[in-house]
Amino acid sequence: MKIPVTISLIVLIFFMGYRQQQKVKLHCIVKGIEERTGTVEVALYNNEESFPIDGEEYLSKSLPVKKDTLAFTFCLTPGDYAIALYHDRNGNGRCDKNRLGIPRERFGFSNNIHPRLRAPSFRKATIHLEADTTIVIRLIKY
Repeated sequence: MKIPVTISLIVLIFFMGYRQQQKVKLHCIVKGIEERTGTVEVALYNNEESFPIDGEEYLSKSLPVKKDTLAFTFCLTPGDYAIALYHDRNGNGRCDKNRLGIPRERFGFSNNIHPRLRAPSFRKATIHLEADTTIVIRLIKY
């Protein structure tokens, strides 16, 4: 009786470890780039507490802008993620804002959330990944 239980536990532990190591691809397409200058700064978040705090991202990418559409991919374990990005036209490393705090550079979020007075919640921007997924993010300009 002990041997079948032990084998079952070993198989279960192996399967759980394999599932955690399994990777899925999140393909992202960014549209709405007006100027072919600077970079698009991308921040990927995997928890509610850090979204969308600069410097608290899970992964980030800085991509040079050469066309009016940009594509990139993250290879991730299955789970919940959210993206915040902006077009850093002048290459100064930050999203420029006016005196009221309104962005002067185009920006966007996963699920194409269009915020009103503040950044969206992680829940609203969440992408649940279980398999390879492609999303389109359209840049917003106020």
